[in-house]
Amino acid sequence: MQLLNPHFASKVKVYHDPFARETTSVGVGGFTVAGGIDKSYYVQQGDEAAFRLKKKDYKKEQFGQMWKDCPAVAKQYGEDVDWDELVEHITAYSECE
Repeated sequence: MQLLNPHFASKVKVYHDPFARETTSVGVGGFTVAGGIDKSYYVQQGDEAAFRLKKKDYKKEQFGQMWKDCPAVAKQYGEDVDWDELVEHITAYSECE
């Protein structure tokens, strides 16, 4: 599988899900303006086994569980969890001490 975050993968590795569907995209003149984001990825935290992270489960079930080791992430994004900001959550978690 292809690692999607090689530059900041010290704590969390995100892998492409070849079977993931994409969010609805809007295009203008051949350019995608919005959407087109994968709805699932494979995620590995530390040495644990990778699991499939789905958009529909992220806000309700996975967000708190994934970032429980870093209260700063939960404090910063706790109530306003958005799948589109997954990269920001991973970056903040990677910088957490």
